[in-house]
Amino acid sequence: MPYKFKEIEVRFLEIDEKSLKRKLLDLGAKDYGKDLLKDDLYYHTDKEFDDNHKRFCRIRHAKSGMTFTYKHFQSHSATGTKEIEFEIEDEESLNAFLVEMGWERVRRNEVKLHKFVLDKVIFDFKIWPSVPPVVELEGESEEDLKSAAKKVGLDWNEVELRPPPVVLEKVYKIPIHDLKLFTFDKIE
Repeated sequence: MPYKFKEIEVRFLEIDEKSLKRKLLDLGAKDYGKDLLKDDLYYHTDKEFDDNHKRFCRIRHAKSGMTFTYKHFQSHSATGTKEIEFEIEDEESLNAFLVEMGWERVRRNEVKLHKFVLDKVIFDFKIWPSVPPVVELEGESEEDLKSAAKKVGLDWNEVELRPPPVVLEKVYKIPIHDLKLFTFDKIE
């Protein structure tokens, strides 16, 4: 369910993963299965354009194939992220293009994902290395997200609007921007 050039997403931290998945299934959600996502992240070498890591590019390896994503965190809100994403086949050429345009690969991330869809809202259960389970809700509007959260018993007063890198740094004290590897085998 891609939403054209705008990511409408929120997250809830440290959720009861097992209970929430059971609730989703009881409500008729479709289970799209589990995956291990491997992301290569790129930041721009022009620090003014980079704007303190508010923009990045990502090449994501998943069992369904590879995607390229450009993100720009414009505000800490459900609708505050510009996102352009598309499937790719030629990673080597894309990497060469990114380097030529001033982007450099800075980190490899891994995240375990389990995806469900209830009505029109995606529930992505994510586990990052050394971090308790998180669920991200993504949909077509903030109202849809609020409604879906209420259906499964998530308290909107506990919603996290900051993007994952900020959450990792501020909440879990992981210096994500200083790391080259943030994987289940190695954090350095």
